[in-house]
Amino acid sequence: MEEATSRKLQPVQPVRLHRFLTASGAEPASQALMEARGLTRNEEGRELREEDRFSRAASTCEVADTCESRAAAQQMQWLARGHEDWREEGAARVPMAVSVTVLLYAVIAYNVVYLRRVLPKVGKEACVIPYFCLYNITWGLAIWSYIQAHMTDPGSVPKRWQEFVLTVGDALPIAPARAEWQPGKATYCQKCRQPRPERAHHCAICGMCVLRMDHHCPWINNCVGFNNHKFFLLVGIYCCLLSLIGMVTSFVDLFICIVSLLRLEHLFPVEDPELTPVDILVLFVFGGLSMLFFLLLCPMVLSHLPLAQRNETTIEHHYDNMPNPFDQQNTFANISQLFGDFGPDWLLPIMPRRPITDGVSFPRADEKLGSSRSISLMGEDDEPETERIWRSRYNVRASAISPTSSKMIDTKPVPFFSRWWAGVDAGTRRIISL
Repeated sequence: MEEATSRKLQPVQPVRLHRFLTASGAEPASQALMEARGLTRNEEGRELREEDRFSRAASTCEVADTCESRAAAQQMQWLARGHEDWREEGAARVPMAVSVTVLLYAVIAYNVVYLRRVLPKVGKEACVIPYFCLYNITWGLAIWSYIQAHMTDPGSVPKRWQEFVLTVGDALPIAPARAEWQPGKATYCQKCRQPRPERAHHCAICGMCVLRMDHHCPWINNCVGFNNHKFFLLVGIYCCLLSLIGMVTSFVDLFICIVSLLRLEHLFPVEDPELTPVDILVLFVFGGLSMLFFLLLCPMVLSHLPLAQRNETTIEHHYDNMPNPFDQQNTFANISQLFGDFGPDWLLPIMPRRPITDGVSFPRADEKLGSSRSISLMGEDDEPETERIWRSRYNVRASAISPTSSKMIDTKPVPFFSRWWAGVDAGTRRIISL
């Protein structure tokens, strides 16, 4: 009896109660309980659906808020990145702005103050026209060279080279890039993810590979490569010559103006030119800038010209694994690699009228292709001849190319390079034409 009583006093679980009522036919009792709560079964289901809908709406709002916050965060990141890029670009343009400002100040001070006011006051009217022609012609060549050096593409990898790489396929040996002489070897750029010609290097600032890259110059805000190396040298030469002309022609008169301004006639018996202090100050600043730029430009010109005479770049100057394979053992022949065949266009900041090479391959002293005239830059009509030279200089295996077609006829398994090239998407295989 006690066991039966304790069993009755134990609490019955709701699930067991529901099963008990269902099995015993007590469903009406459950219905009565629901009606006692003031709800029917349909109303309870409707209430559950409304609660579920409200919970879903709340979760949707949370997701929307999360997406909006993420979009706002991304927008803030893009804006911050844009401001950083803007600051970097602005900082990169500061040296160029300084250079242009000095050139403009020099030409205004020389023409307006020195030629128009100082020379007539000191009795040198006959020197105005010769000085004007000499200084302004040199200034024009200097600013023209500067614009060309800044605006010209330094030598991005041409589309024609990429087509050549696709044509020859695995017959073209690809070597890893090393800090040493690699004549006749195409190297692979890990950043551009594409093969590049010999002597080409990647510029981290410009974000591309540059043919015969020398260095990135902040004063022209551009790389110095195969296409604009001539203009870079002319900028240095003409600016150095311009500073020298300004100092030599104005030195005596500037000295007279300073003596007159400081009232030192008792020490230096000179005639007072009767100039205003502003004119003397402008002329004094002009003389100081001319001397400063002459002292800065002379070492640069004297360091880069010998490199051009040896057919070397600033990067290649440190290579010591072998003698320079591109040295033609002649100063004019080496400079012609950048300036083209000797002619009047050497003095002008224009592209060479008769170029010797195309920037993709360079003649070597030990090659068997003949003289430099036979391997000069070919035009579009000489494309087969140019590709023949490329195949010879880059040691392309002739057995892998059909003599009548550019398709591959090798029946061996596809090597790594073919699989890699076929797998690169169109966005990665970026081709920058000249």
